[in-house]
Amino acid sequence: MATIQRHPDKLRDRTVLLIAGTGGIGKGVASALLSRGSKVILTSRTQAKLDDTISQLLQLYPEVPQTNVSGYTLDLGSSSVEDNIKTVTEQLKRDGIEKIEHLVCLAGDPLPTSAIEDITLDSWLKASQVRTISCVLVVKHLLPFLRAAGPASSQCSPSITLTSGSVGDKPIPGGWTLLSMIAASLHGAARQLALDLKPIRVNTVSPGVVDTDLWSGMSEEQRNAFFEQTKKNMPTGRVGDVQDVAESYLWCMCDGNVTGEVVRTNSGVLIA
Repeated sequence: MATIQRHPDKLRDRTVLLIAGTGGIGKGVASALLSRGSKVILTSRTQAKLDDTISQLLQLYPEVPQTNVSGYTLDLGSSSVEDNIKTVTEQLKRDGIEKIEHLVCLAGDPLPTSAIEDITLDSWLKASQVRTISCVLVVKHLLPFLRAAGPASSQCSPSITLTSGSVGDKPIPGGWTLLSMIAASLHGAARQLALDLKPIRVNTVSPGVVDTDLWSGMSEEQRNAFFEQTKKNMPTGRVGDVQDVAESYLWCMCDGNVTGEVVRTNSGVLIA
C-alpha cells in the first residue's frame, strides 16, 4: 500500500524561460514562479520593458537573489527572427546557462481582428508570425537546453508550455477568423510536439478573456464595455485574473503526468 510522502517542491531552483514574459500573463507567471523559488529568465521585444519588469519583480520579492531574475531582448516579429533566437541561445551559453527545465511561450500581439474581406497574405503572415511561426522556431532552438535538464522524473520533468486562446474552441462573431485558426493550430501543436519530443512534455494553456494589455487596441470605453458584457455572460461572473491564469502554467510545469493537453482557463466560456 502506498504511503504518504512529503510533497516535493518541484519548482524551487528550477530554471524557467518565459518567452515574451513581460506582458500581463507573463508577469503573473514570473511572479508565481519567484514565489516558488524558481530562477526566471524573461525575453521581451524592448530592453526598456525588460528592465521595468525585472525591477518590478525584484521589488515584489526583495528576499529573492537578484541573479534569480534575468532577461534578454528578443524581437519575434522581425524578418530576422531566427537569427534573433539564435542570439539569445548564444547569450544563455555565454552566461553559463546550460539547461532549462521549463520553457513557456507567451507571445501575442494586440489582437488583430479583421473581416474576411480585409485579410491579405501579408496580414495573415503578420498575425501568424509572433503567435505560431516564432513559437515553433523558439522550441527548435531551445530544445538542447531542455534535453540537457536530464531524464524525466517526478521531481523534475522538463516541459514546454504554449499559449493559445478560447477562440480556438468557441468562435466569436466579428472578424476573429485568423485568431481562431491560430489558436486551434496551437492546440494541435501541443499534441504533435508531445509525441515528437517525448519525454519532454508539451502542453498548451488556453485562456479566455483576461484583463491584460492584450486589449490595448480597444479604447478604454470599448474595453470596459466589453469586460462588463463578458462578466454578465460568464458562469464565474468575472473576467479572468492574471494570478488565477498563472496557476495553469505552473500546473503544466509541476504535473509530470500531463502532456499533449490543452489546459482551459476561461471563466466557463465554453458552457456559457
